[in-house]
Amino acid sequence: MHDEWSVCHMSAPLRPDIPTVQPINTFTGHRSAVYALAASPEPGTFFSAGSDGTVVEWNCATPNDGTGIAQLPRPVFSV
Repeated sequence: MHDEWSVCHMSAPLRPDIPTVQPINTFTGHRSAVYALAASPEPGTFFSAGSDGTVVEWNCATPNDGTGIAQLPRPVFSV
């Protein structure tokens, strides 16, 4: 099990025929797991929802400034 974990964290791709994905931005704001992402009709924005019960609108140009759309008492699994 330890070997599999180590391989997953190596920077070299496991299969050379599959391109490596690099992060572009990190969007922080949910207090726990994110369960859903949805495109917005406005270019450059999207919505997220998660186990903390929040729905957030994000602008790709300003990843640290999510706008809370809803706060629910239970996890949100889709938007």
